[in-house]
Amino acid sequence: MKREPVITVASLTAVVSAVITLAVSFGLDLSDDQRQAILGVVAVVAPLVVMVARRFVSPLIDAFAPLPGGEDLGTPGEKR
Repeated sequence: MKREPVITVASLTAVVSAVITLAVSFGLDLSDDQRQAILGVVAVVAPLVVMVARRFVSPLIDAFAPLPGGEDLGTPGEKR
């Protein structure tokens, strides 16, 4: 579990939104203002959670690794 993709801000926000909707459908009494406040906090906290989580994963593809055929296409951004 130390390889990307890591959870994204959008997926974290979607999960919290779905949990709130599920809880309300089962009888939790939340006003629209309370729902918006919870989602507002998630919008602030989610990027921080993702930043911390990204420290513990590595990309699936190394941008500087040689191609399987051994062909060198130069460095990223280099014009040929």
